[in-house]
Amino acid sequence: MKLSKSLVSILFSTFAFSSAWAMTTVRLDAAGGSMQFMPVMDQQKSATCYAYTATQMYDSYRFGREHDSRTQVLSSPQALAIEYTLNGAEDLDWNGGYPDPTLTYAIVNGTCSYQDFNGDLNGNSIDQFMQSLESELNGLNPNGPGAGFDSNSPFTRHDDPRAEALRNIAIHRAYQRQRLMEKAQERVTERCQERITLSAAPQMTKVDLDGATRLDKLKSSVQTTLQNKHAAAIGMVYCEDFLRGNGDRVVDQNGLFQRLECKEYHASVLVGWRGNNNQVEEVLLRNTRGTSCDKYGDKWKTRCEAGQLWIPAEDLALNAQYLLLLQGRD
Repeated sequence: MKLSKSLVSILFSTFAFSSAWAMTTVRLDAAGGSMQFMPVMDQQKSATCYAYTATQMYDSYRFGREHDSRTQVLSSPQALAIEYTLNGAEDLDWNGGYPDPTLTYAIVNGTCSYQDFNGDLNGNSIDQFMQSLESELNGLNPNGPGAGFDSNSPFTRHDDPRAEALRNIAIHRAYQRQRLMEKAQERVTERCQERITLSAAPQMTKVDLDGATRLDKLKSSVQTTLQNKHAAAIGMVYCEDFLRGNGDRVVDQNGLFQRLECKEYHASVLVGWRGNNNQVEEVLLRNTRGTSCDKYGDKWKTRCEAGQLWIPAEDLALNAQYLLLLQGRD
């Protein structure tokens, strides 16, 4: 994606932070902000943070930039995870993904409302929802019509009967996963007759933070975006380990994000910025672990406000891989 010269100069040059800004508090979840009516969500034990991040960015753009007055209508991250997994992901595993291609899918296809789809979950997680669908499919005869494989075909026939059995099991499981996702898509289609769409496709910019100037990139991106309370929330892909007290950084001395050193690879949105008397800039991170602060290490519990955490920009820069910005095209 080609960036404008003005955006490049903002994002990739040393930013001159004013003392006035350092003493400012800006929150998208405050009155009149794009996140005012959006609650803190809980992904439960599923690895669907990518879909939660995408839907929060999508809805905050809709409420802020497009002034959509339907603030009680939210996009369902679970439905988006199902649709993207079946139609856009590299595999059929809804547990794991990236927010940028998921958000692109939502921008092109629209989203299903939380109200329309999540009633089918009855408060359960997406994993429990999938298990219930799988139970419905368990009555299928794996060797019946349309089962997807023939035990006598050259593909499955092998001199070693154990290898043939293993191959058949793998094919059957792949078929079952395909049927499971198709069944889930049927449920989404049944319940989501009306799509939540944007009036115009926004421009999505990915800001790679790797390099010695990663802190400047993060600060300039957040400050430039969040000075407007109608801006969309900023997406961030990062290592969550440091919030649980498991180390303090995964960025090496060259400013490079070390993915293999991260146990909890995660995505969230940034919804605020503030300075204090010591002029230490802090960013407000909205997580998708519910409103409890008990999930975080002792260092961060006092900085936690009902599932949102004030993180010094320096700490965030040592654990973040990239940012996602949504902007209008005008």
